Parts: sequence; C-alpha cells; structure tokens
Amino acid sequence: MILESAGKHITMKPLEYKDAIDISVLGSDLEIARVTAEPGKFPYPYTIPNAVSFIAYSINMMQSKSELNFGIHDSKGALMGVFGIFNLNYFTRKCEIGFWLGKKFWRKGFGSEGVMMLIKFSFENLGMNKVYAKAFSDNLKGSGLLEKLGFGLEGELKDEIRYGKKYKNVLIYSILRKDYLKIYKNYEMNIS
Repeated sequence: MILESAGKHITMKPLEYKDAIDISVLGSDLEIARVTAEPGKFPYPYTIPNAVSFIAYSINMMQSKSELNFGIHDSKGALMGVFGIFNLNYFTRKCEIGFWLGKKFWRKGFGSEGVMMLIKFSFENLGMNKVYAKAFSDNLKGSGLLEKLGFGLEGELKDEIRYGKKYKNVLIYSILRKDYLKIYKNYEMNIS
C-alpha cells in the first residue's frame, strides 16, 4: 500500500519520531484540544512524551492497517498537523477521518487540501464506499470545512461527549464514493 502522497501545497506521509516536538508544540493549544476529540484522547498540554506515545501507536496501527495517521507537511517539509483515517471497516467499506492543524496554518487552504487527500486516499487506495467524520456542534470551522468539501450532514448525537461538567453534541458527516467521483474527478494528487 502506498502511504505517501503530495498535493498542490502539502505532503502527507506517515508519522515519524522526529515529528514529536512539532506535534507537541502545535498540539499544545487549548482551542485545538477543545474541538479535536473526546477529553483524554487529545491531551492538553500536548507533551513530547504524549507525542512519542501517539507516534508509536500510529506506527503499530499503520503496520496492521487498522488506523492510518499522517503528518501533513508544507512545501518546506515543516509539520503542520496530523490527519488520520480510522475505524476502518474493510467489510462494509467505510472509515472515519479526523484532522487537526496547528493554529498558525488555519484559513490558508491547508485543511481543505489535507481532507481532500484523505478522501482520495480512502476511496482510491483503500477501496472505501463511505468516508465519515465527526465534529462537535460548536466547531463551526470543522463543520464548515466538511460541508465545503461535499460531506453531507447525517445527524446529530445529543449529549454524546462529556466535556468537563457539560455535554457536547456531535455532528456526523459523510461522503459516498459515488458523490466523491462526481465532485473530485478533476482533483490531482501525486501518490508515490
């Protein structure tokens, strides 16, 4: 399976231990931690030992093809964030994607390009029929990005995640292979 690809402005490749410091620095932002995942799955602050542990986990999962986590790098090779494909079900041909970018890379098109790369990889390399993603209902940037890229809202899970003393609703978005083929037929990505 080919695991490295290049878009127009970014490169997606498997995480390496040398990414630990950058993951720690970029991930130690409370705003990212609040919108990224369930409490406990995305630590705050994101320490270097947390990053090393996540990278070791990612390498192990990559070998079993049960979860694929990638570093997203700019044209100079700097790590900008982590994008992943998980909850892979090769029988039903569906998977979930998740992503986060360091705050200094927001609103520059890198998130859109990275998600497009995940979508293409999921459909073309993994043979998926459905790609889905979740976003907290108060994560307007994440929801907006998914909608902009052709994901449709499937539903809302009420009080799905306990966050501190409050519960948060989770929105579920998806895109099907047939819709991907219509929307992304002209999207170019180099896979090496």
